[in-house]
Amino acid sequence: MLKRRNIRLLNGLMNNRMIRFLKQIFLRKEFEYYDNGFVKVFRSFFRNVPEGKWKYYKPDGTIERILEYSNGSVVVEYFYTHDGLLYQKKWYSSPTRVEVFKSEIREYFSSRPTIEHINEYVGNNPTNKVVVLLAIEFEPKCIKYVDESLKKDKEVVLAAVSKNGMALKYADESLKKDKDFVLAAVTQNVNALKYADEFLKKDKEVVLAAVTNNGFHLEDVDESLKKDKDFVFAAVTQNGTALEYADESLKKDKDFVLAAVTQNVTALEYADESLKKDKEVVLAAVTQHGSALEYADESLKKDKEVVLAAVTQSGILALKYADESLKKDKEVVLASDAIVIGF
Repeated sequence: MLKRRNIRLLNGLMNNRMIRFLKQIFLRKEFEYYDNGFVKVFRSFFRNVPEGKWKYYKPDGTIERILEYSNGSVVVEYFYTHDGLLYQKKWYSSPTRVEVFKSEIREYFSSRPTIEHINEYVGNNPTNKVVVLLAIEFEPKCIKYVDESLKKDKEVVLAAVSKNGMALKYADESLKKDKDFVLAAVTQNVNALKYADEFLKKDKEVVLAAVTNNGFHLEDVDESLKKDKDFVFAAVTQNGTALEYADESLKKDKDFVLAAVTQNVTALEYADESLKKDKEVVLAAVTQHGSALEYADESLKKDKEVVLAAVTQSGILALKYADESLKKDKEVVLASDAIVIGF
């Protein structure tokens, strides 16, 4: 069991933790493999100097030993049994109480406790920054259970959102207004945008980072950006159905609608009615997938050229949306049947 005096000791020993955290982010990682595909050795470097845990595995994938480096020197060596259980730990320098404490915590979290156990552990140590930072490595959303003071702590929140952007939900409101933190969160998980402050939902750089990963997040942005041509174009070229959330003026813009249906034919559903009557736009959609004929204006469902293009691409999946008069047209029916029977 961890000793309470060790926990108290840690409260005054937090200097330079951000440096150490950033060092972990920028580690260069190398893998060596056995012929059977299993990892043989994992190594990590910071500026070409050994740093972190180097892991050595047996051919069956079980861990054999670990060398833990700090600034190029081995600090600890871990030895494991044939079935991968830790049985010995050798220190190559006299460990501080903090190092011993951190090692004990990391071993506990590395034993793969359930998320519930990690959250409970953090809940029992809500103000202990070392415990929280180590727990975040395994379960970023555990910041839900930390003290409010740590939800304002930039190092803690950055560690969490860099692992899982959705952890932004539990950050202090002041950090939800911090552009750097929100950018880190939405870059990791675009869904984190919904937890950003309303002011940053109007920030073009932040929202662009989200919609270029998933244009559908145009739904979550400020109304002013839904009228921005460059911004909306980035969204619909990533996900055509984002057209649903564009400003009405852009749903009437032929170039925008063409870009959207080219990316995803179902975007035709969200185009302005005037463009559902535009033969060029509808042909661009149905030649990719004939079922897009469903969203065309009734006048084009009677247009033989459009319907032929649709059924030639998708057969009866498109034919059901044609006007009744063309469902009896011999040329159209033959083109549709050809797709069905594989001519």
